[in-house]
Amino acid sequence: MPAIKKLIELPMTRPSLLGAVLAVVVGVGTFMYLGDGEAGAADTGVVATIPVVVADRNVDARTRLGEDDLELVEIPSSAAHPRALRTIEDAVDLFAAGYIAAGQQVLPHDLSEDVFGGGLAQLVPEGRRAVSVAISNAAAAGGLVSPGDHIDIIAIFDEELRGEPGTAIVAENVEVLALSQLVLGDELADDEESPTAGSGPNAVSATVTVAVSLDDAQRIALADSFGELRVFLRHPDDDTEPFAAPVDLESVVRG
Repeated sequence: MPAIKKLIELPMTRPSLLGAVLAVVVGVGTFMYLGDGEAGAADTGVVATIPVVVADRNVDARTRLGEDDLELVEIPSSAAHPRALRTIEDAVDLFAAGYIAAGQQVLPHDLSEDVFGGGLAQLVPEGRRAVSVAISNAAAAGGLVSPGDHIDIIAIFDEELRGEPGTAIVAENVEVLALSQLVLGDELADDEESPTAGSGPNAVSATVTVAVSLDDAQRIALADSFGELRVFLRHPDDDTEPFAAPVDLESVVRG
């Protein structure tokens, strides 16, 4: 009887083993097929694009732009400059503030309402003034200030002026329009060095241009003449202007 039972079970065992092997093979093949399908879907996925205005030809400075000088093209969103114009109408009948190469994305500061207007002038908010001050690498928050940032400007006065060293807030929450020749909306090329890269921490290595009220412009000009300016970088969402009294050396020493 044991021999008969073994003979009966043997034919059933072999097909079961074969079925299990086939199931594994089918499962692996299905997994690889699905994986290839997902990769193919990713490779053929739709790339998000955005319309931007580019120069259709080389445009010289002070040229009045017409529709024939411009072209609206669709490019990948990752390649679009955040300040690039989105409609040709925004540039028609304006003047090129500087040379614009064919294919270059057109930015607001590339344009001027006046034939002799500069690109920076177009960035100054109405009712404000652009004021420039020379600063050191250390004074520019370690060289990390960039166009578009908001800063506070503090003046440090020496003992000869006030009888003792002290500081005073000159302007609060002002926007940086330019850093040396790097204007708001521009980006450094991969091989370009930051304008605040100096030979030493106290080297005058950049000029910060800010948009301020006329009152603040006068305060900055006076403080720059009789003191030393420092720039304090603000958080992008911080628009508070808390009161801070001038500080003298005695109060610092007392703690």
